[in-house]
Amino acid sequence: MQKETLGSFKDMNLKTVRAYNLKLSLQEFWSINERLLAEDYLKKWYFWAMHSRLKPMIEVAKTIKAHWNGILNYFDPRINNGILEGTNSVIQLLKANSLSIPQMPSNSFMSSATECFEAQEKKIIKQNTKENKKENNAGKNTLNRHKSNSDA
Repeated sequence: MQKETLGSFKDMNLKTVRAYNLKLSLQEFWSINERLLAEDYLKKWYFWAMHSRLKPMIEVAKTIKAHWNGILNYFDPRINNGILEGTNSVIQLLKANSLSIPQMPSNSFMSSATECFEAQEKKIIKQNTKENKKENNAGKNTLNRHKSNSDA
């Protein structure tokens, strides 16, 4: 009974080592600089993974085969969509922050909005009053100049 258990652990460890080696070798794939060398490397890796007798690695190999051209397209411009994804996450964060309105009763929100409009209205009235005073003063000054010119 003990020998059978040890045998299954030993077999499990060997499978883990094989899977880990496949993983490490696939990571090395991304350091290749030329598309033709990368394609050759990927073909060898695919063959190795398909013959590994490890179901998860066979599934990974099938997935890579299904996206073969897309993966090899990486070697043409040497860019990936990481920058795009980062920018998108910043935009999503900004949208979420700008749309977050604190939860309050609707009548409280309406009174806050009314107060805001009233404050804006007072500001506009003040500004118009100042402008009217300036215009009136300018008109008085013009009249005074005309009077003083006509008196002289």
